[in-house]
Amino acid sequence: MTVPEIPGHPGLDNRPRLAAPPVWQSAAEVEAAFDQRLAAAESIRRQLLAGRGPRTVENTFSPFNDMLVEVDRVLPAGDLISNVHPTPAIREAAEKGVRRARKFLNDLRLDPGLYRALSDVPEEGLDAGAKRFRFRLLRDYRRSGVDREEATRQRLAALYERMVAAGLEFSRNLREDRRSIEVAPGDLAGLPADYVAAHPPGPDGRVRISTDYADYIPFLTYSPREDLRRELYFKFEQRAYPANEKVLKDLLGLRHESATVLGYKNWAAYMAEDKMVKTEEVIAGFLEQADETARPRMEQDLRRLVARKKVDYPGTDVIHEWDRGYYSQKVRSEELSVDSREVRAYFEFNRVKDGVLHLAEELFGVAFNRVARPEAWHPGVEAYDVFDGKELIGRFYLDLHPRPDKYSHVAVFHMLTGLQARQPSVIALVGNFPGPGAPDRPALLEHGEVLTFLHEFGHLMHHLLSGGHRWVTNSGFSAEWDFVETPSQLMEEWGWDAAALGSFARRHETGQRMPEELVQRMRQAEEFGKGLDIMRQVYFSRLSLTYHSQDPSNTDLLGVLKSVKKEYSPYPYEENTYTYANFGHLDEYSSMYYTYLWSRALEKDVFTVFQARGLMDKETARAYRRKVLEPGGAVDAADMLRDFLGRDYSFDAFRLWLAA
Repeated sequence: MTVPEIPGHPGLDNRPRLAAPPVWQSAAEVEAAFDQRLAAAESIRRQLLAGRGPRTVENTFSPFNDMLVEVDRVLPAGDLISNVHPTPAIREAAEKGVRRARKFLNDLRLDPGLYRALSDVPEEGLDAGAKRFRFRLLRDYRRSGVDREEATRQRLAALYERMVAAGLEFSRNLREDRRSIEVAPGDLAGLPADYVAAHPPGPDGRVRISTDYADYIPFLTYSPREDLRRELYFKFEQRAYPANEKVLKDLLGLRHESATVLGYKNWAAYMAEDKMVKTEEVIAGFLEQADETARPRMEQDLRRLVARKKVDYPGTDVIHEWDRGYYSQKVRSEELSVDSREVRAYFEFNRVKDGVLHLAEELFGVAFNRVARPEAWHPGVEAYDVFDGKELIGRFYLDLHPRPDKYSHVAVFHMLTGLQARQPSVIALVGNFPGPGAPDRPALLEHGEVLTFLHEFGHLMHHLLSGGHRWVTNSGFSAEWDFVETPSQLMEEWGWDAAALGSFARRHETGQRMPEELVQRMRQAEEFGKGLDIMRQVYFSRLSLTYHSQDPSNTDLLGVLKSVKKEYSPYPYEENTYTYANFGHLDEYSSMYYTYLWSRALEKDVFTVFQARGLMDKETARAYRRKVLEPGGAVDAADMLRDFLGRDYSFDAFRLWLAA
């Protein structure tokens, strides 16, 4: 298809302004789009290298930016389509396009001529945005090995290409391995009525429960049948095994070789350098502090879970992973008077979705206009145009329900990086929430799923609001990687606020607003399990760090899993489970899973301002938008936080929250 464009916009360049992202309807369209954009990028590259005379912003930075923009117009959209399109041939074509585009970008990073051209633009006289553009590009060039001899550059290029291929294979194996158990209709006793209604028996009289989150989480939370919870848990933990055993070993080896060729001791050290933490030692120290603070709470929480399980099984002394959700909700309902089934009755899917959108509009001063009959990759996808006053600044897509061969988690996929006068910010929120429901069978969410929706919507707003920059490397999710979870985690805080919840949390049968007293009980119950949740995050963080901190030629994937789980996880390792094969963040985040905890610590600091001034205080929310979200990657995260907080960031609020 031809990417829709509108007449040229004066200002940064004479290229037409892009009006909408590519949404391809055939494999041929995918291939043609990548051909078109990558050819345009290569043409710009040749012209830039052929330039003569003094290097300037206009003859070097601007065309280099244009080159990156051409790639941005297909690469992120291709990544999305490879994960969500229902047609296998289109997914495959998009995956091939993503590999081509990433190879092109890596070739740029290893091109000494481009490096020299960028270096030759003098820093004197540059405005702040151009200085940032120059600094980050030159830093990334040095980190890519551009200053090495030709043979080393070729070796690094080959390693990168193989890493991309292995990462795509890892994700594909996980996405396409959807497992299930079969139970009798009577085995659904104890499950919420809407869940039972959504799982009728098949022609053989059996009910199929899949490893999709919409099936998996409620079943492990409510089913009193430990044997069935255990069976489903094992199916979940065996996804993509054994296929991803070899893929992950290869990926770890490629990463380690690449890092050591560049002079780093391991991949974790390489990845930490351009983050807020700077070194892997800081990561390890931070995780140890979190462990030290949270472990007493974890042990206290575990004792309560074991005591409750003893009521059902008097001889027990251990909580398994498949017990975690079930006995946590038992303690909350029986001891803390919060029944998850009572809570979920207030969270009908469509009302939650509309409520989250309205909340974001109110906080950030924007308006969402739903697009009628949008061109999308599936009929169930919705699209909204985003206006700041009268200015169209972006669009977002919502693809929120499970289907075969679709990305199986919840995440945002950016489709276009917003640029001043060039192209809008475009992003898709992909989820696997239950529904859509019907008047006689509403789709109800767990409160945790509401928090997840808010979390991803925080990412979405960050991307949409950070697109006002000239340079593509300053827009969108271009802040330090260990900061980018902060805006999403902050958005979760509104999921605990009675006033915010009151706007959309209404009992589905009667429309009754969620009582403030129930919200208070939910907040009190949330304190139970905090130690378990934080230590589980420490465990996953240590697992990702450990895999990337040692020589993979000597790494026993299962042995590391068992060792790290024994030391840090609240729950024991279960034989014949292979978390590393289906832990998708090992591809996406590699050694950087700690960022969730690090960003949580930053978020708690930012939240102190909202706590002091009110969660719905528009002046505070707009200041947060202006000082933290809109900068994107144009300034360091520490500087953004200092501007908003009026001081340097601190982890004091995080430690107080953990110890409370």
